[in-house]
Amino acid sequence: MDPDAKQRGLRAKELLESEMFRESVASIRAAYVAGALRCDPRDDIGRFRYIEGLRIVDAVEKHLSGIIQTGDAAAEIEKLARPETVVERIRRSF
Repeated sequence: MDPDAKQRGLRAKELLESEMFRESVASIRAAYVAGALRCDPRDDIGRFRYIEGLRIVDAVEKHLSGIIQTGDAAAEIEKLARPETVVERIRRSF
């Protein structure tokens, strides 16, 4: 692993563990919960969307934390930066 990638990984870990990041995620969660509570009792689709938003926030946070903890941040960045091959696109569609 090159030193620059390691440095970026350490910086990413600091950001994820920062108070500002935690407050931001908590604020997003609170906004989704408040939105779900404001929904009309008959608005199942509205509540569903807010709850799905909560699930996505949790999934993204867990995914980022997992990448940082395993040290695969550089590999993930590289994977996202290079275009998929035809074989990878086909494999992903099944």
